[in-house]
Amino acid sequence: MAKVFILIKPDGVKRGLVGECVNRFENAGLKVVAMRMLKLSEAMADKLYPSDKQWLENLGMKAKESMNKIGKDIKDDNVSHGKKVRQWLMDYVLSSPVVAMVLDGNDAMTVARKLVGPTDGAAASAGTIRGDFSSDSIVTATSDGRANMNVLHVSSDEKETENQTKIFFD
Repeated sequence: MAKVFILIKPDGVKRGLVGECVNRFENAGLKVVAMRMLKLSEAMADKLYPSDKQWLENLGMKAKESMNKIGKDIKDDNVSHGKKVRQWLMDYVLSSPVVAMVLDGNDAMTVARKLVGPTDGAAASAGTIRGDFSSDSIVTATSDGRANMNVLHVSSDEKETENQTKIFFD
C-alpha cells in the first residue's frame, strides 16, 4: 500500500467541499488513515511550501509559462517570482481553516493526482475535482497577485508525502 498527503485548501473548506472530496477518494478505493481540520500556524505554512532555490525556480517558471501563453511577460527571474508566489500561497493557506488528510491504497499518489486534476483549475477536465469545482487559473491568480484557488493540494512524490504528513500529524 502507498500513501499520499492531501490538503483541502481554504476555498474547498469554505465552499463545503470536504465531504465531496473525501467521497471521491473513497469511491476510488483510497482509505482515509488520518484527517484533521485546523488553522495553520505560520511555521506550518513555512514548512508546507519549501523555500529552496529549485522549488522556487519551478514555481516561478510555471507562472511565467502560463502568462507567456497569453502574451504577458513576467519581468522577474524565476526564483524571484517563485518567492512572490510562495508568499501568496502562504497567505492563502493561513487565511482560514484547511483539512489535512493522509490516504492509503494501491498507487495512492497516482490515483489521487488523477482524481484531483492539474494545478490550473481552468484547464482541468470535467470529472476531476478541480475540473468540477475550480474555475480559477494560474493566469488570473498571477494577474491578481494571489494564489490559485484550486481546492486541493496533493503531494507530488513519496518524499513530499512523508515530509508533509509530519507537519500535520504526529
